[in-house]
Amino acid sequence: MESDIPTLPPLADADIYGSPPYWHKDGDIILTAQDNQGKEHRLRVHRLILCLHSPVFRDMSTLGMQTVNAEETPIVPLKGDDVEDIRALILVLYKGFELYGNPESLTFSGALGVLRLTHKYQMEQLRLAVVNLLQPNWPLNYEEYKRAFISLSDTEKKERLCRSVKLINVARLTDCHSLLLPAFFEVAKSDSKGWRDIINGTEVPISEDWHRIMIGKTAWLGRIKTLEVAGMFVNPQAFLWDNDLPAGQQLSVFKTRSTFLGYYKQKVCKEDARYCVAVFAALKALVGRAVLDGMSIPDACAMWHSQTFKSESACDVCTDWMVSLIRNKEEEIWENIPDDFDLPKVDPKEYKKKYVQKALV
Repeated sequence: MESDIPTLPPLADADIYGSPPYWHKDGDIILTAQDNQGKEHRLRVHRLILCLHSPVFRDMSTLGMQTVNAEETPIVPLKGDDVEDIRALILVLYKGFELYGNPESLTFSGALGVLRLTHKYQMEQLRLAVVNLLQPNWPLNYEEYKRAFISLSDTEKKERLCRSVKLINVARLTDCHSLLLPAFFEVAKSDSKGWRDIINGTEVPISEDWHRIMIGKTAWLGRIKTLEVAGMFVNPQAFLWDNDLPAGQQLSVFKTRSTFLGYYKQKVCKEDARYCVAVFAALKALVGRAVLDGMSIPDACAMWHSQTFKSESACDVCTDWMVSLIRNKEEEIWENIPDDFDLPKVDPKEYKKKYVQKALV
C-alpha cells in the first residue's frame, strides 16, 4: 500500500530545534520547511494551536495528514515558506505575550517573516499584533517619526534605511499600509549615497516604486515652491495647507502672519512692504542650495530655523512667521505621502497616534 506521506531524508539531531516551542514531544503534527540552502527542517507542534489562529490550517487539517499507521504523526510540507520564517511564527504562536512584553527577543527579520506568514495563512489577529510591534519604529505620527532619528549614528541610519526597503516590500505584499507610508518616506528622502547602498544590497524596491519615488520627490519640491510663488506675488492668495483645517477653511499664507504680530507692540518690518521680502528671498536660495546638494526637501526643511532667516536681516516677526510656514510644509509633505507617491491612504486619525518605541534587533 502506497503512502501519501512525503519521504523525508534522514535528519541529524543537530538539524532540528529539539525543544519547545519548535519541537514538542506531545505535538500531533510535523511541519517541514526548507532553509535558503534547500535543506529540509522539521518542527513538531500542536494542530490545535495552528487551527485556533488560522482558517487556512483549519481547512487543510484533513489534507496531507494521512498516515500508514494511526500512531504516526502526520507531516505537512509548507512549500515556499522559509524555515526561519516558520520558526519565528512558531515562537510568536507559543510565546506571543512574552514577546510583546520583551520585543527584543524577536528580531526585525523575524517580525517580517511572521508578517508574511500571518498574511498568507490569514492569521489576522497575529498580523495586527506584529504591525503594532513594528509601528512604533515606523509611526504615522510625524513627531514620533522624527524622534526615531535624534540619536541615530550614520551607521544606524544606513542599517535602518536597508530595513525600510525590506519593510516596503513586505508591507506591500501584506497590505500593511500604515507601515508602507513611513518606510516609503524614509527611502525617498535618503540621499544618493544611501540609494547606492540600497542598490548594492541584497534587496531593492521594485521598479514601480523607484518610479513613485522620483515622482514623489518632484511633488515635494512643488509643495515648498508654493511659498516662493506667494512671496513673489505671482499667487498672492496662495493657501497654507493646514492638516487641522478642511480645504474650505484653509488660510492664505499672508493671513497667518497676523498670528505673530501679537508678540510685538510696534511695526517691526525693516522694509516698506507688509512683510520682509528677505525671508522669501532667503527661502528661494535655501531651496536651490538643497537641490544642488542633493538634499531632500524634508531634510532641508528640518534644518531651517529662526537664525537661518535672521542672518538675512529679516525682522523677528517675519522670521518666526516663515519658520512656522516651513514647519507647516513639513506636516503637509508628511500627510500627503499617499497622494504624492500614489500609495494607499490610511485613516487620518492614525497620524495623531503616539507610540513607545521599541528596539527590534
